Amino acid sequence: MTIRVALQFLLALTYLIVPLAGHRYGFAAQRAADAEIRRQGHDLAVLVKHGLDFTASHASVVVSVAIAVGLATLAVLNLGDQAAAHLDPPAHPADRRRPQRPFPARRGQNILAVRAAPQCRD
Repeated sequence: MTIRVALQFLLALTYLIVPLAGHRYGFAAQRAADAEIRRQGHDLAVLVKHGLDFTASHASVVVSVAIAVGLATLAVLNLGDQAAAHLDPPAHPADRRRPQRPFPARRGQNILAVRAAPQCRD
């Protein structure tokens, strides 16, 4: 369980670091990319055309922080072993059947007699 909690906290931390780094260093990275595109003799619209933007928008930071808070909440619930934190998939209906007996035996019948069926002789 502690591995699960540690991984959830690390994933939450990732969802915090990446957008904050993009928010902090994104404008400088965008200027460097624009300068490199100009240096190579291409139009600046190439980056826009292909959807490359190194800056983090306000919405992307908010969404990432919300995901990080959700993951951290699950990790805290897992620390307390709360049932709400277990995100196991629902069981398949076929798995809920009663276990079948390995051989047909009626109540009060000798189990060994049922197993030792007479052999056919040719």
